[in-house]
Amino acid sequence: MKIWSKGQENLNSKIDDYCSGNDIQYDQVLVKWDAVGSIAHALMLEKQGLINQEEKQKILKGLSLVLELDNSEKFVLDKDKEDVHTNIEFFLGEVGKKLHTGRSRNDQIALDMKLYMKDQLVELAELIVNICSTLKEKSNDGWCIMPGYTHLQKAMPTTFSHYLLSYYELLLDDLEYLIKVWEILDKNPLGAGASFGSLLNIDKDITKEKLGFSNLEYNSLKAIGSRGKNETIFLSLLQTIMIDLSKIAQDFILFSTKEFGYINLSDQVTTGSSIMPQKKNADPLEILKAKSVIVSGYQNIVSNISTGMASGYNSDIRETKGLLMKGIDITKQSLEVIEIVVSTLEINKEKMKHSCSQELFATDFASILVKQGTPFREAYKQIGNNIGGFVDQKVIENNLDYKKGKGEPGDKEMATVLAKKLELFYNELEIKKHKFNKAVEELISIAKVC
Repeated sequence: MKIWSKGQENLNSKIDDYCSGNDIQYDQVLVKWDAVGSIAHALMLEKQGLINQEEKQKILKGLSLVLELDNSEKFVLDKDKEDVHTNIEFFLGEVGKKLHTGRSRNDQIALDMKLYMKDQLVELAELIVNICSTLKEKSNDGWCIMPGYTHLQKAMPTTFSHYLLSYYELLLDDLEYLIKVWEILDKNPLGAGASFGSLLNIDKDITKEKLGFSNLEYNSLKAIGSRGKNETIFLSLLQTIMIDLSKIAQDFILFSTKEFGYINLSDQVTTGSSIMPQKKNADPLEILKAKSVIVSGYQNIVSNISTGMASGYNSDIRETKGLLMKGIDITKQSLEVIEIVVSTLEINKEKMKHSCSQELFATDFASILVKQGTPFREAYKQIGNNIGGFVDQKVIENNLDYKKGKGEPGDKEMATVLAKKLELFYNELEIKKHKFNKAVEELISIAKVC
């Protein structure tokens, strides 16, 4: 029986299946967070006199058992009980009917998704930090000259470390974005009810503190209406991460070909051919590029679902849940894959150096003429019309020594500067993570002692 049933409905089974779809499998991921949110809600209800001490104890004992069963993968949701909220409510028995006091499934799911997303942000942050550390470590052995490219044509000299650390800094941007997404999500929606609050004496500040939120969703309609927008913002973060990873993947595919030969990919990350014995295929990198498009597609779909939606809760938004979860799983897997690829690759320094042919230094030769007083446009023409006519061997041999400015190819302080920035972000995230984890652990502990 549905939680909303009044005993007369006879919902067509095909309609039921169509509406519920695979939603129950995504709700399974939310069991922990629904239970944790319900612990905080029960504590608030008792403090406000809306349930008594005995009822609170029974609710907390039941929720502790839910968490225990879920941890061992034994709390399996029943589709006939509709969703995670009603499955838990039915599991608690008679006292479960009291748990829904002053609460709607609308603010419940808004809360569950926020707690789930905050937990996933912690995992994503740790994976980004791991990659940054691996890029820094690999860059220690990469201060060798190599061609830099624009339009996939040789452009100017760079170093492999300069190249690797460019992705380090791009991922730092993603980490900074992640912190901003956390701050947007770090607002308690519980107490908004169906969107319009409650006549009951609910205290949103209690659940805010218990759940480790920094702020409240002040307007109850906004608290529910922010669903879809929150998922879109989160998927936008995933999209930017995947864009960066896809660019690394494309470069590594090219650099590992025989024609380039700048790097060797480990046997741990390459596959073979069923017919060509010599093949080493960069399959995971090719698949990552495709998956980056898939995550971008999820972001686009969720954004489109959310666009033009009427205020208040609408069932359309249910379809965003699975897309977000799948996007998170893909992105976490992709971060792990790139970390393995970077940590196991070999750098072919001689091949890189050999590829630095004379035309690569053309812009630098033009700069020498500028230093001698020639206007840049004249110098550009002179070098462009006669590439081999002006050669400064000293510029070729000492190119990187001339480019030790901040962030330039010869700047060996670059890794240290970026590491300091990473440390600042990491410390900020640690504070947020500690507050969140502490709140969750305390709620689980409170329930356990009942």
